[in-house]
Amino acid sequence: MSNYLKGKLNNCSLRNIYLIILIPIIIYSVYKNGYIPYNKDLCNVITMFKPLILVIISVILGYLFDYVYYHLYINDPNYKKRLKSSYTMYYSTLLALIVPVNINYLLYVLFLLIYLLLITIMRNSKLNMLVVTRLLLVLFLFILNAYSYNNLYESNIVTNYTTLDIFLGHSASSIGSASTFLIILTYLFLLFVPTYKKNIPIEIILSYSLMILISSFLGFSMKEEIKLMLVNEIFFASVFVATLPNYSPYTIKKELLYSILIGVLGFVFCKLYLHEGIYISILISNIIFVIIEKISNKK
Repeated sequence: MSNYLKGKLNNCSLRNIYLIILIPIIIYSVYKNGYIPYNKDLCNVITMFKPLILVIISVILGYLFDYVYYHLYINDPNYKKRLKSSYTMYYSTLLALIVPVNINYLLYVLFLLIYLLLITIMRNSKLNMLVVTRLLLVLFLFILNAYSYNNLYESNIVTNYTTLDIFLGHSASSIGSASTFLIILTYLFLLFVPTYKKNIPIEIILSYSLMILISSFLGFSMKEEIKLMLVNEIFFASVFVATLPNYSPYTIKKELLYSILIGVLGFVFCKLYLHEGIYISILISNIIFVIIEKISNKK
C-alpha cells in the first residue's frame, strides 16, 4: 500500500498535500482568533482574517525566495521543477502557525525574512531553523514587553475552560496550535503520506505521558498535568515541527531516541516555560543529533 501511494504521489507535489492538510487548522485559527473577537466587536474585518493574512504572506514570500534563489541566484535551468518540489512555502506557513496571534505584521515579516535567509544560506544545515527563528521571535517579543498568547477576546475575559474545552481548542496558544482535536485529525491524514515520519509524534506524546504518570507518584495532579499538556503546544510541535525531514533522524532507533528526548525534556521545560518548552526541547534534541551525526561521519 505504501509503495502504491508513493507511486501515485509522484504525479503531484507532496508539498501541496502538506499545505492542504493544514487548511482545517488555518480555518479554525481564523475562527478562534478572528471571528470570535470580531463577533464581540473587538476587532475589524481585516484583523479578523489576520491568521489567514499571515499564512498568505508566508506562502508568497516563501515562493519568491525560492524563485530568487533558484532562478536568479544559482541560475538553475530546472528552476521550475525546483519550485514545484520545494518545501519552503510549507515551512514558512508553519512559522505563521506557531507565532502569537497578537504579533505585529512588520515584526512578523522581518522574522519571516530572517528565517528565509537562514534556510537559503544554510540549505545543507541540519539545525532546525524554524524552531530557532520561533524562539528568537519570542525572545524579541519578551524584550519589547509584547509577549502574550491571548487573542483580543481572551485578553478581555477571564477564562475558566474545562479539559474538553481546551482539547477542542478554547485556550491561549500560538495561531494554529490551539485545537488538539484538529491536530490529531490532521495527523490521521498524514499517516497516508509515505514521506511523513509518523512514529515521532506518537513516541513524543507517549514519553511525555509517561513523565506525567511518574510525576503523579511524586504528588503532582495528573488532571492538571494533562491540561498543561493540551495548552503547551506539544501536539502541534510533535506532529508538524519535530517531524520535519531535514531536521530529524532517519533511522528507526535514532528516531526513537530523538522522540524520547523531546518528550522527557518537553515535560521539564513546558513546566518552566509553557508554550516555549516543547520548542526548546526540540532544538536541544536536534542539536544533540546534529553533533552525533558529525561525530559518526568523522569515524
